[in-house]
Amino acid sequence: MLAAVSLVLGLVGLEWLARHTTGPVAFFDGMVFDADLGFRRPGGVELWNADEIGPFPFRLNAEGHRSPPLPAEPRVVGGPRRVVFLGDSFLAAWGVRAEARLPERLAARWQEEGRGLEWYALGCDGYGLAQQLVLLEQHGAHLAPDDVVLLCYPANDVANGSLDLAERTTVSPGDRLRPYLVRGADGRATTRRMGPLLHTLRANSQVVRLVERAWLQRQRRLSRPPFAERESPWVRLADGRAPREDLELFREHPADAVWSRAWADFVWQLEEFQTRVRRLGARPLVVVVPSRSQVILDAFDAEADLGARLLGLRGLWERLDADLPERRLAALFGRLELDAVFLLDELRRDVRPGEPLCYLADGHLSARGHNIAARLLAEALGEQPGTVPPAAPAVAGPISPLPPPAAAPRVLDLRSAPPPGFLADGFRDWLPAEGLEQGPSARLVMPPVGGELVVRGVVPDALPLPSRGHVSVSWLAEDWFEIETAGPFEWRLPVAIPPAARALDPLPYLTVRVGALHSYQRPGDGRTQSLLLQSVGWR
Repeated sequence: MLAAVSLVLGLVGLEWLARHTTGPVAFFDGMVFDADLGFRRPGGVELWNADEIGPFPFRLNAEGHRSPPLPAEPRVVGGPRRVVFLGDSFLAAWGVRAEARLPERLAARWQEEGRGLEWYALGCDGYGLAQQLVLLEQHGAHLAPDDVVLLCYPANDVANGSLDLAERTTVSPGDRLRPYLVRGADGRATTRRMGPLLHTLRANSQVVRLVERAWLQRQRRLSRPPFAERESPWVRLADGRAPREDLELFREHPADAVWSRAWADFVWQLEEFQTRVRRLGARPLVVVVPSRSQVILDAFDAEADLGARLLGLRGLWERLDADLPERRLAALFGRLELDAVFLLDELRRDVRPGEPLCYLADGHLSARGHNIAARLLAEALGEQPGTVPPAAPAVAGPISPLPPPAAAPRVLDLRSAPPPGFLADGFRDWLPAEGLEQGPSARLVMPPVGGELVVRGVVPDALPLPSRGHVSVSWLAEDWFEIETAGPFEWRLPVAIPPAARALDPLPYLTVRVGALHSYQRPGDGRTQSLLLQSVGWR
């Protein structure tokens, strides 16, 4: 009994010490734990990003949203029209200046027309529909909006709204923390968690949060789910599946398949959104945001296409249906009489070789894309509720923003503004005259020249050393390079393009991956960094 009492007192003392000596626990990408939402950005902070113009601030209000401060007093009757936005990283828009973002552009358009508009944005990177509905429950009645605009991103929302797919895709970090909204036996919405007992302990103990984070960091299971992408893309392609699990969204499946169940959950959550917004006396409106791969043929497409064609298989978008989510949603919204704006056609029409893109290299909408969304949303909000007909896609397939390979530059100088279309995922900030920051791994495309690929850059002082660098080219060549000291580096990789690839017509672009074994985080910035790239090219 004495030992038991001593143990309990020791645990209580440890918990007291942890609560008084440590702050909010950040599990991944600077996201701190939240008992209701799973995770959120810390409130009242100012971060910085940079674009081709220069640095700009990324300010969060007290609740951790990129939004004006939420009002303390109830809404005044007869005030300007009030719109509440719900969304994820497309709403937070880390890479876009505030004045160029969708809510600000919408308000500016209305002001130019002599109309007042008051708006608030509730959302965070990685949020699914369940978390957005929690935010609506927390703030909706107090904000009393006229319209609630949901930025719906099916490429993530279907996966991170399904317990069946939890931690099985790389597009859904934070699955072990987030709430899942499911329909109970009585037909009502109920919330579930991965590991409900662990969630209860996590929600009530700082020690548990600290221990869990340390264990996840040790297991490298924070930014990359443990079960995701264990299979080779070529094995998946040979079996008739998509090369990545999250791309199964663009295939039809049997009724009992996991993706069919996930889609059914997604549809029910959208219906729940409509019901809850109307319960507030507001108008629900959905903005459907397509993934970059649905709009732009990027580095992943080039890599997957080359590998599949060398294996004698069809190309990526010959096997997958890039318009499938939008067609399904158009039919659903028509049945529900739910107003919706589809961005897919307008974004595809905007893709032109050599011109700025409507997407950033990290897969999110650029300022150009936000402006297109603001224009379409302004038109929809100007219509009477129930009169915005959903429209299935009319422009066929993703569009290539790249010139013919023979006309492409042999060297990309990343100290200048990167040319449109050549960068894919994994990049961070562009520092003019210095180079392009990247995460642990990044991808870009190069013309199929062959020979010796030269990668130049700088190893930051903050990178843990010693480390190793990695370069690969479309499964044709790869190598590792020792990193002993900080400062400039130059890596060279011989690349031989096989005759089978040269016989393809047209010969596709090659995908270059650059990465480092170790990484770091800058103070005040939860993103993971590794190298600073300055140029990639053929010699």
